[in-house]
Amino acid sequence: NDTVSNGVVHTIDRVLEQSSYVLPDYMQSKCETLGFTLFMEALKQTHLTDSILREKDESPGMLSRLAQYASNSEYTTEGNKVPPARKFGYTVLVEKDNLYKTVYDPQNMGKPVYTGDLQADLVSLFNYAKDIYDKVYPDDKGVYDDDYTHPKNPLNRFIAYHILDRNASYGDLVCSTPDWSVQEGGDFVEYYETMAGNLLRAQKVSLLGDGIYLNRCDDVNRADNRMDGVEVLPSGGSSTVNGNFQFLGSILSYNENVVKMLRSERIRIDTGILFPELVNNDIRLDPDGDMLWWHFPEGYFDDVRYDSQCDCKYNRWPQAQGTGTGAHYDLAAFRTDNMNFAGEYDVTLRLPAVPAGQYEIRIGYVCNIFMGIAQIYFGQNLSHMQPTGIPLNLGLIGSSAKVSMITDNALFDDIHNDMSNNVTGLTTITENDKAMRNLGYMKGPACVYRVDNDRVSLRAKLVNDWWYLRHVVTTQTLEEKPFYLRFRKVDERTEPMLNIDFIEIVPKSVYNGAIPEDRN
Repeated sequence: NDTVSNGVVHTIDRVLEQSSYVLPDYMQSKCETLGFTLFMEALKQTHLTDSILREKDESPGMLSRLAQYASNSEYTTEGNKVPPARKFGYTVLVEKDNLYKTVYDPQNMGKPVYTGDLQADLVSLFNYAKDIYDKVYPDDKGVYDDDYTHPKNPLNRFIAYHILDRNASYGDLVCSTPDWSVQEGGDFVEYYETMAGNLLRAQKVSLLGDGIYLNRCDDVNRADNRMDGVEVLPSGGSSTVNGNFQFLGSILSYNENVVKMLRSERIRIDTGILFPELVNNDIRLDPDGDMLWWHFPEGYFDDVRYDSQCDCKYNRWPQAQGTGTGAHYDLAAFRTDNMNFAGEYDVTLRLPAVPAGQYEIRIGYVCNIFMGIAQIYFGQNLSHMQPTGIPLNLGLIGSSAKVSMITDNALFDDIHNDMSNNVTGLTTITENDKAMRNLGYMKGPACVYRVDNDRVSLRAKLVNDWWYLRHVVTTQTLEEKPFYLRFRKVDERTEPMLNIDFIEIVPKSVYNGAIPEDRN
């Protein structure tokens, strides 16, 4: 090592490799030395390699729209930004060959799935996947077995469940920092749609050194569905120009226990997680303290539809400068970020598939004078979307008679205290929660604190925040396929906007189960 005037020179023991490969080519070059030959063979035989090749949208239309936005001073001054490109990215979760030595071919008992004979082992991996997916999808049993490239083939489903459409490094899978509004006494959880079209649950487990586990179920109320989950190993993976791969500590699949878990828990998806473009283009949780808004032209997001009359924008709170919402530190946000739509918006969001069943669909949002009135529509077919009720006035705050919110600190806590202690006859938390639900509203999550000047104010839980609400959009019986929410502006005023912080997809067993739904 040698110190110079402006840095340090280090010697290394080999030529430093900088990969310009796209992800599948780079994985192919590393699979033998890193020991994941069977997974790589399955990735190729299913042709899912063809699905992880894109690097950047260089279509004339997108380049023109980005250039037009970049030349608009409204979008590029005083803390406003426009992304310079629309990049794509992928994350592949990989099992090494030695893991497949620990499980057996159900059609050839006694034979490990991995033996080193790739062609025979591929058949064993197919049999292993078929044993899982024939139970999850009995109607497809035997129908697509001869075509590994079909999305309903068991091997294809198994491998596709290992692929995310975002370049999420280990640290990006479940982000958390003490500077955020945080979940009180709990772990951070995110939900991702995989390339198989199923949800993957990622949890940062504090009791296990903040390790990241996939499809873990450690809820004491669901002991019959206890799962340790699949650990994402913090080292050993690698990245390239359009993605990365990460190794797993055990074998991942969308099995019956995972389906049971998802059918029995509230699924809350932050809009910053919902749209992979935010991660792929280094926008989500932008650390720039002066940043006000990121602005996106029409067509920037695969799963958000809007036209040129809409100003689609994203921000992370708190910000120090700007006007309107950007001038405030003390605003609420589940993960400190929000998607906002201004102008003459008519916005359609695509939400991922969940296991078939009856669900309550909710949105979490900031409500204040900057927000407008929107008609909301729901559907699992874009051509047949139905209105969910009367237009929602997002400007109504909790103290409005049409919402009937009373902050928790002004109520008797009958959840943690005996009713005999309510000597003054205060309205109880349970009574107020029921009154709000009868009007279609809920308080913000009790586990989340508002971001404040001191970053996390212990006096500022969302349940005591007039300016943050959840709205029950609709109750629907869902098939296991994506669904859509459309928000159409019906406000004649020009300034008010639409804010969406998160979406909740809540199964009936949670919102109307034997055990009351927690307030977190």
